[in-house]
Amino acid sequence: WRWRRLREDAGQGKLLSRLGHWALPEGGYRYTATIAAINVVLFAAAVAIARSPEALLGVPQSIMVRLGAWTVPHVWEGQAWRMVTAVFLHFGALHLLFNSMALLQLGPLLEEMYGRSRFLVLYVGTGVAGFAASIAWRSGGPDASFSVGAGASGAIFGLIGAALVAARSGGGRLAMHLRGYVTQWAIYGLLMGWFLGADNAAHLGALAAGALFAWLTHARRPPRRGWLVLELACLA
Repeated sequence: WRWRRLREDAGQGKLLSRLGHWALPEGGYRYTATIAAINVVLFAAAVAIARSPEALLGVPQSIMVRLGAWTVPHVWEGQAWRMVTAVFLHFGALHLLFNSMALLQLGPLLEEMYGRSRFLVLYVGTGVAGFAASIAWRSGGPDASFSVGAGASGAIFGLIGAALVAARSGGGRLAMHLRGYVTQWAIYGLLMGWFLGADNAAHLGALAAGALFAWLTHARRPPRRGWLVLELACLA
């Protein structure tokens, strides 16, 4: 029956979508859990490379750059891929802990709301957009040559931006509760970023990108095959 269905789907242009759905079925918040696990594994690798317990509090910048953190000179020299790898790297245990707490709070909500494919595109895309905004802000400034950027907080602000727009388009008490919930996350995150000296340029850029993503996908949804292609590109 499955092979017959595959032949029928191939004739209708649905083969790619169905194969992807069988390989990675919806639900289970698998990408939220997978991203959190990747963040932990890469941080453990950074600490192991440093060969010092002090790296738990702060991984040396040289090691962060080695593993894929971005710097303005590296990106302008053509290493734009660093804006992707940096989304999964963290400077210290507290940095990882705070971002993991936010991801595990917001991730399941957004993964259920948007589905597996759109969630991954949202997370990676807004993380990259946030870093692009930060690099543009820093370029030509006094700290452009030595700033090192990494962390999941930009992507998390992207989730917040998407949730704010999605909640605004909904109605009823549940939507109002969701708006209040994610607005608190946004305010607390920006205030913490201000007091701790975090990269609020990346946070605001990703927040805007997440809101734009939610508005575009609400106004016009690309076909399932299109999201699957984007999902595979993010995985690659």
